[in-house]
Amino acid sequence: MKIAGSLSSPTFGRYNKSKIMLQTEERIQAAHRNASSELKNWSGTTGDFFQLTFFGDEGFRGVVILRAPSLDSALSLSYLLKLNPGGSVGSAQLPSGLHEELLVSHSKRLLSRREADDLQAKLVTSTQFSSKFKA
Repeated sequence: MKIAGSLSSPTFGRYNKSKIMLQTEERIQAAHRNASSELKNWSGTTGDFFQLTFFGDEGFRGVVILRAPSLDSALSLSYLLKLNPGGSVGSAQLPSGLHEELLVSHSKRLLSRREADDLQAKLVTSTQFSSKFKA
């Protein structure tokens, strides 16, 4: 696996450090191998939410939100669902909890930069709102 380093994702950096990796054929095959056993008995309604931000030499290509048992499974699912536009990918695990309905409503499709920024604003707003009213 080639990891170009860690950095904060421009889209969801507030929640988790993002890792950037080049989607080499070797990395893709490794993700499929690792995910095959996890996805075999997976219900599709459990697991963590992962944000995959795709970019290439020309810049931003899109964001995909997927629920999966692991990052490898999320990457593999992005290919199986034909949502992966190729290039490099930044990944981050997202918190669900209060955000589950919002994340589900934005999952399983390629989001534009505007849609991803709008989702981030909603996640930040609801996090700030809920933390103000905790007992």
